Amino acid sequence: MTKLKKIHSYLIPIILAILPLWVVFLGEKVVPIFIIFLIIIYLLEKKKKENFWNNNKFLLPFLIYILIYIYYTLTSENIFISIKFFERQLSMLIIPIIIFSYSWTKQKLKLLLETYLVILILICIYGFIKLGYFYFIWSDWINVLSPTYLQFKFPHLLHAHPTYWSYLLIYGNAILLSNKLLKINIKNNFWWFSFILFNITLLILSARTPLLINTFLFILSIIIGFRKNIIKPKIIIITTLLLLIILIIIFNYSPLFSAKINSTFSDERFFLWPKAFNQIKANYFIFGEGVGNGSEILKNYLNTIDDPRINYNGFDLHNQYLRNYLDMGILGFISLFYVILSPILFLKKKLELSTLLSYSVSLIFLIGLFSESALSILKGIILISVIAPISILVNKKFNV
Repeated sequence: MTKLKKIHSYLIPIILAILPLWVVFLGEKVVPIFIIFLIIIYLLEKKKKENFWNNNKFLLPFLIYILIYIYYTLTSENIFISIKFFERQLSMLIIPIIIFSYSWTKQKLKLLLETYLVILILICIYGFIKLGYFYFIWSDWINVLSPTYLQFKFPHLLHAHPTYWSYLLIYGNAILLSNKLLKINIKNNFWWFSFILFNITLLILSARTPLLINTFLFILSIIIGFRKNIIKPKIIIITTLLLLIILIIIFNYSPLFSAKINSTFSDERFFLWPKAFNQIKANYFIFGEGVGNGSEILKNYLNTIDDPRINYNGFDLHNQYLRNYLDMGILGFISLFYVILSPILFLKKKLELSTLLSYSVSLIFLIGLFSESALSILKGIILISVIAPISILVNKKFNV
């Protein structure tokens, strides 16, 4: 009976570690089953009310975000479209409630982060094995195609979107860089192996925005190390020079990366931004069209013109800020920022090693949502609804 209780007490951390990885690599269909399972285990937990009241202030950004979503769903001209968009947002409230009501200890938080790292490492290794096997089987055919093809194919071999896989890797980097505080059971050689593996995978995936976020994460780490005398100035200079050399080599020898960088300012995903901005302006920068109605406006607009785009023929703005503003007005825009910044809003300390994980989570979404409508699909919703509350609790538990 004691063993069963012990296993039960660690189920929620393990499920929460697996959930963001599952949704990115294995799809969204079973996510409701995960959430139902989480709710059942949560109902069997003790001290739920006590834990919730101790952490209820952390839930406020997520609650406000969902309340505004509910308001703009109910006041929408086409409520059936709005409900369809709203239903996937429920995870943004259900998962944080479970997380903030659970009896967390340092050991349980470490278990979650360790499980996440181990599975992510195994996924990356499996990805490289699959890529090698794919090249071995199809090498003659691949050599005839564009030199960017093999890099392009890499995430698709694992049925993953390169941007969301990259977000997972950046979070893995942030955990590794915070390990002096967390003291996860990782030996030095294994730490370096994991760190190099994650960053090589990031470079091969060559998603532009995640690479920018990862660069900012390294800059934050260097600033912290310099301020706290963890890193000497000579090491910073050498590291910076090495990074510049690596970037030059990658730009010259990574065809996909250089192709993406060269096409940044002509990217077709920006095509609908001016139309969305004009619609927001027509609403006096205050009101919204209703949840999901922004997409309908863009759809109707594209039906009246010849769509010149080649790659982005949908109605997605690829910008969560514009999407929220278009659908829910200024309230939707502000509430989005409130959720994104929630990991750092409750910090009692400034930028230092103990708060790096919280800053990295905010950084991922603060920059990432400029080029992806990540919180309009379940992948992004699950990602933020798990890692943002966890980073808040890591800060609370490890900064006592």
